[in-house]
Amino acid sequence: MTTTSELNPQRKPIRPNSLRRFLSIYIDGVLCFFSSWIIANVSDHFHWVLELSLVFYLVEIIFCKLQLWTTIGEFCVGIRYLTSSSKQVVADIQIIHPKLMLNPFLIIAGSLEFTFSVLFFSGWTFFHQILLGNYVFSNSISITFWIGEGILFFLSSVYLWSGLKLTIVLIPLIHLFDFLLFLIVLLKWHLIFHANHLSLKRWPHLLSHYPNIFEIFVIIFGIWSLILILGILISKRQLINS
Repeated sequence: MTTTSELNPQRKPIRPNSLRRFLSIYIDGVLCFFSSWIIANVSDHFHWVLELSLVFYLVEIIFCKLQLWTTIGEFCVGIRYLTSSSKQVVADIQIIHPKLMLNPFLIIAGSLEFTFSVLFFSGWTFFHQILLGNYVFSNSISITFWIGEGILFFLSSVYLWSGLKLTIVLIPLIHLFDFLLFLIVLLKWHLIFHANHLSLKRWPHLLSHYPNIFEIFVIIFGIWSLILILGILISKRQLINS
C-alpha cells in the first residue's frame, strides 16, 4: 500500500513545526476552558473551572490519540494524519494538509481571532443585559447579540486558517463594524455598567482596580485590527483557496 499526503499524491508530506503544535494545544486549551466556564457559570461553581478544563483536555487528547483522530486544535491549524490514496489513516504520523501550508502570520492571526470568538461567545456570562441606543435589552437579547459576535469572529478565524481569498474583504469589514460598535458602546460604558451591576458583582476587585478596562480592550482591539489588516494585505499571495 502506498502512502501519500492528502489531496496531493505527488508532493512530499511536510511535518508540522513547533509553532503549529503549540497553537493546536493553545486552541484545545481555550476550547476546554470555554466549555468549563459555561458549565461553571450555569452551575455557579466557579472554583471548578480549572479542574474541569484539565479533565476535558485530557479526555480529548486520550480519545483522539486512541482513534488516530486529530484534535480540534490540530485540525484548525492544518495538521492531519498521514493517509493512503483511499483516505485511510496508515500510521501515527502527522503532516500538514497540502492546501493549508500558510505563512505563520495567518496561522497565528486565525488563533487570535478564535480567541476573540470564544471571548465574545462568553460575553453573556459577564453582561446579562446590553445597551443599544438608549434602550437596555434583557438576557435573551444579550445572549443572541454575543452569539452573533462570536460567530462573526469564528468565521474570521476559519477564513484565516483556510487561506480563503475572501479573507481580504471579509475580515476588514468585520473589524471595522465591531470597532465602530465598540466606540459607540464606550461612550455609554457607565450606563452599561449600571445595567449589568448584578452580573458584574462577581468582579468587584477587578473593576475597582481597572475602571477603564473596556477602554483598554477597545484600544487593544483597534491596534490588533490595524495589524491584522496590514498582515493580510502583505500575505495576500498566500490566500489561494477559493
